[in-house]
Amino acid sequence: MSFQSTALLLAWVAIAVLGLALSGLLRQIGILRSGLAPIEGALSIAQLPAVPELAPKRAQITVALFSDPGCASCSRLVPVFEALAAKSDSAEFAVLTPGQGNGIESDRVTLLQDQQRLFEKLHIPVTPFAIAVNADGSIRESTPVGSPLLLESFVRDMINGGQQ
Repeated sequence: MSFQSTALLLAWVAIAVLGLALSGLLRQIGILRSGLAPIEGALSIAQLPAVPELAPKRAQITVALFSDPGCASCSRLVPVFEALAAKSDSAEFAVLTPGQGNGIESDRVTLLQDQQRLFEKLHIPVTPFAIAVNADGSIRESTPVGSPLLLESFVRDMINGGQQ
């Protein structure tokens, strides 16, 4: 076999392998987008207990971000969360941490530290994780928010009536 035919054969094998890899990645994206891959340990909205301690006092809804100071994604999202809070007068905003940390610079966001008990009560499976709490303390919606786009979408949907 000549060098050219060997190179051509290897090129076609490489294309086939890349095609299979791309197919697998697209399948995984489809599964994640359709919600078929639930987060282990997460409870459905119906199973979540009320959290009267997070009920809004001056608004119709509280948007809370569960964050961990050791979480790199959380560190990137806290400033985004603060910016979203600065743009909204129709909701209250809170960042909850299991220990100390996550300095908040916005006066529109309440920092609630040492909230490990609440993390456990709500079975928060990952951080960053967002919940929306109604005036009666019931949880309207909850979801992981690992990117600024997901966080912005969640906050916008909750402020605009809770429709996702």
